[in-house]
Amino acid sequence: MTILDVDAAETTLASRGSRLLAFVIDQALSVVILLIQRRAALTAVGAIAGACILALAIVQIILLGTRGQTIGKMLIKIAIVDKIDKTPPGFVRAALIRQLPTMILTTFLPRLAGVYLLVDSAFIFGSARRCVHDYLAGTVVVESAPN
Repeated sequence: MTILDVDAAETTLASRGSRLLAFVIDQALSVVILLIQRRAALTAVGAIAGACILALAIVQIILLGTRGQTIGKMLIKIAIVDKIDKTPPGFVRAALIRQLPTMILTTFLPRLAGVYLLVDSAFIFGSARRCVHDYLAGTVVVESAPN
């Protein structure tokens, strides 16, 4: 599935603000479920919330790999695409190259994760509007075609 018209002469990079807003939406979804799960940890509600966290993570990975979008990116109408052919990045680049390093650092080395996230995010202020994870995965974030 192509998110953009690859024959179009030019694609429009997503704004820094739209990328931030999509990120905030995605994080808010996770945080709300996590807070419910932690609050009701040893109850049926806690177990359901724990399953919802896992389900949300799976849905987000599937959406990233197939559409180049998370729920937040869909709402804001932006998408991650291959820098060259503007197709969705696929599972390896979307989940493993873009997301996995951050997840590993956050889980096992949280202090280093904070430094990495600052450096990664700072790159968005360059003219290419690409974070470190975009360079690693060979992707750009663009405005998506209307559905």
